[in-house]
Amino acid sequence: MNPVVDAHVRLNQQTVDAWRSVESHRRKVLKMLRHAADLAQPSADRLAVLGAGNCNDLDLPELLQSYQNIELFDIDVDAVRCGVRRQLGSMKLDEGAERVRIAPPTDVTGIAELLSQLSADGEGDLSIRASLMRAIDVVPEGIPLKSFDVVVSICLLSQLILSVTQTIGELQFQLEVIQAIRQQHLQLLLSMLRPGGIAVLIVDFVSSDTAPELLASTEAMLPDVASQLVNRQNFFTGCNPGVIAHQLRHNAALSTEIAQLQLTNPWFWDLKLHLDTWCADSLFSGLEWEARLTRARCRLKNKSRSFNGEGSQCIRIDSLRHATDKTIQYLDRR
Repeated sequence: MNPVVDAHVRLNQQTVDAWRSVESHRRKVLKMLRHAADLAQPSADRLAVLGAGNCNDLDLPELLQSYQNIELFDIDVDAVRCGVRRQLGSMKLDEGAERVRIAPPTDVTGIAELLSQLSADGEGDLSIRASLMRAIDVVPEGIPLKSFDVVVSICLLSQLILSVTQTIGELQFQLEVIQAIRQQHLQLLLSMLRPGGIAVLIVDFVSSDTAPELLASTEAMLPDVASQLVNRQNFFTGCNPGVIAHQLRHNAALSTEIAQLQLTNPWFWDLKLHLDTWCADSLFSGLEWEARLTRARCRLKNKSRSFNGEGSQCIRIDSLRHATDKTIQYLDRR
C-alpha cells in the first residue's frame, strides 16, 4: 500500500473506538451543520463531508433530519463503511439509509502517490517535486464541483499537512508544499459549493502535548488562551488560525468567491487513542475553531469584509501578532 495512504488508515484504526470520547465535539459539529443547513440558499439538500473517516465526528441519523443527501469522502473507504454501518446498520431504506453515499477512495490533494515517491530526506527527484507542485495547483479529478449546498472539512487539513511533515524532510520545501495544500483545500471547499452554499472548515490547531495549560482552562478562557498560544507560535504546522483567516480575507482567488465569513470561538475536544505500539491508551486534548464561508452568487470586486464571530468572546484573529506558518510542533497526532 502507498505509505501515505497507509498512515491515514492506521490513524483511523487508532480512533475507531473514540465515539464516546468525542461526544461533545460531535454535538458541536452537529449544531454547526444544522445551522449551516438553515443558512444555505435556496435550500440545503446536499451535504458533503471531507475526511469522514470513522464517522465519529458525525451524528448521521440526526444530520439526515436536516439534509436530503449526504456524501462522505475519505481516502480510507473501509473506515467510512464501518462507521456508516455502526450508525445506520439497523435503519431501513425508507428511513434514510439510502440517502447516505460513500464516495470512492478520494485523495483530496491529488498528491498522495507523488509524496510516496519522494526520498525519506525529502530530496527526491526534481521532476517529482515539480509534478507535485503542479498537482496541488488544481482541484483533483473526480471531485464533484458546484454540487453541494453545504461542504464541511472536519479536522482534515491538519491530517493532510501531517502527510507532508512525515514525508518531506527539507523544511523550506515542506513549508512551500504545506502552504500550497492549504490554499488548494480552501479553494476545494468553495469549488464544491453551489452559489449561495455554505462551507464549514473545522481545524484542530493545538494540543495539550505542547500546551498543558489547556487542561486547566475553562471554555470561557479559550479565546484568550488561543491567542496567547498562537502568539507564542505554539500550533500545528500550517494551522495558524490567524494566517488562515488572513488568507480567506485577502487572497484574491478566495475572497472574491466569499460573500460572508464567520469565525467561532475555539473549543475543546478529547480523543482517546489506542496505540498498539505502546499497548496503552492515550487521551489527546486539543483545541479547534471553525470558519464558515458563504459562497457568493457571483465573483465580488473590491468588497470590504469583516470577521463576525458567534458570541462576544470570538477568538481575536486580528490581534494575533505572529502571522506565520512556522511552528515548534511536528506532532504525529490526529
